[in-house]
Amino acid sequence: DGERYHLRLSFSKDGEAQATRTKAIAEDQGKDGSFPSLLYISKESNGEFVQQGFLNEFVKDVTIESLPQNGTQPLDLEKPYYDPLEFPQAVLKSDMRIGSYNAGDNIVRWTLTMKNGDVLILEQTVTIELMEVLKYSWNDVSLNTIDELNRFLEELDQTTSRDQVVEVYLPPATYEGALELYGRSYRLYGSYSEDGAMTTFLKPSVSKTQGRCKMELFDIFFKGDGGTGLSCQETLFLENCIFEGWDVAVHIQDGAWSQSDACTYRKNGIGILFDCKDDGSFGPSYDDNIFEENQIGVQIKAVHTKRTISFDDCLFRNNGIDIDNQFGQDLDLTSSTFRP
Repeated sequence: DGERYHLRLSFSKDGEAQATRTKAIAEDQGKDGSFPSLLYISKESNGEFVQQGFLNEFVKDVTIESLPQNGTQPLDLEKPYYDPLEFPQAVLKSDMRIGSYNAGDNIVRWTLTMKNGDVLILEQTVTIELMEVLKYSWNDVSLNTIDELNRFLEELDQTTSRDQVVEVYLPPATYEGALELYGRSYRLYGSYSEDGAMTTFLKPSVSKTQGRCKMELFDIFFKGDGGTGLSCQETLFLENCIFEGWDVAVHIQDGAWSQSDACTYRKNGIGILFDCKDDGSFGPSYDDNIFEENQIGVQIKAVHTKRTISFDDCLFRNNGIDIDNQFGQDLDLTSSTFRP
C-alpha cells in the first residue's frame, strides 16, 4: 500500500519498544502470575498504531516461543490474541506465565510469516530473579502486643533488604491497635488458638508497603465497630481472612489493587469497595470468597482496567445488595452462588 511500518515488542500499554524485562519472585513461589508480551505495529508516516487490518492483509501466520537459556525452564506462553479491553493499541498479546522454576533468562521469540514469503523475527529477553525468603515466628520473638509487633516490623524494615521476602508468623493474639504497614512488604501469617480464636486486629488498618514483592496477609481476623477495616493503597493479597463489623471492610484506593481468595466479608456496610481509577497492578480473580449479611457485598465505583473481574465460586448470601456495579465493570459471575 506504499506505507512503511514499524514493528516492535513491548511489555507496556504505551507501545514503547522494550527488549528486556527483569521480574523478581520469591524462591519458594512456584507459580507467580503472568505479564504480557505485546506486539505493536505503527505507520512510519504518522506514528499511528494499526490493528487487525494489517494482519489480515499482510500476515499469513504468527507464532511465539520461549527459548530457555542455561538450563532454566521455558516460560508458559499463551497463544497470541488481540486484547481490545486492556491493550487496544497492540496488535497481539501473549500472556507469559512465570514461576520460580523459570529462574534465569528466557528469549521470547515472535515469528511473523508474511503472505509474500518474508519471515520477520522479533525477540525479547525475560529474566527471572529469585529472592531469598526470611522467616520469623512468634515462637522465637515476643509479638503479643501491637507495640511489640510494630517495633519488630520497624526493625525488620531497617535490617532487611527489599530484595528479600520476609515472612512473619503471628500469635493467635487480639491486637487492640491498628496494623499500619508503610515500610517494606511482608507475608504476615495469622494463627489459631486451641479454641479456634484467630489472630485479630480491632482497629482500622492501612497497607501502603513498598518493595519488589507484594504485601500478603493470611488467616487474620479484622473485627471492627465502624470505620474502614483495611485501606489498601498498594498491591495487597488476602487469603483466608475475615472482615466483620466495618463501614467498609476493604477499600481499594487509587493506584492500588487487592486480590482476595477464600476470605469472608460479614456484617459490614460494604465488603469490598473498588475505587481505583489510577493505574496500578491487577489480578482478575476473586476466588472462593463469602459475602454475607453486608449492606453491600461488593461496590465498584472505579477500576483502572476494563478487564473482566471473576468472582469464581463465591457465595453471596443475605446481603442488602450483592454487587453495586456503578462503574459498569465486566464481571464473570457464572460460578458464583446467590442466596437470600
